[in-house]
Amino acid sequence: MPEAACELLLLDANPSEAERIVRALKSAGLVVHCLWVKRREEFLEALAARAPDLAVCGSWGADWRGAEVVAVAAERCPGVPVLMLADPWDPEVIIDAARRAVAQRNRARRGTPGAAGEAREKSRILARVSRAIG
Repeated sequence: MPEAACELLLLDANPSEAERIVRALKSAGLVVHCLWVKRREEFLEALAARAPDLAVCGSWGADWRGAEVVAVAAERCPGVPVLMLADPWDPEVIIDAARRAVAQRNRARRGTPGAAGEAREKSRILARVSRAIG
């Protein structure tokens, strides 16, 4: 059975970096539906329109701190993991995060009891990441 598509929201000002991220996911055999945005306003509009499975932030504008990206995503789309990348980034980290995000979405749709616990764990991880980069 083919793997479910990962609905990815990708915030990166650099088109070649965004392509590199998507290429890494696809080369690992993942089906990826990517919405790539370059600016804060686009990111906010995308979050308002539909919750992604995973938000990946490769880079963001000078007017927006990384901690704010995490906080806004957590507020508008609770339970959606946000992956903040720093150079050099490891493709395996993104691949693992995308697979986990799709699995979490699928469990939540089926009502599997593990989904709530996993969402709490992701919230704790997001809080630690936010403190570390804030």
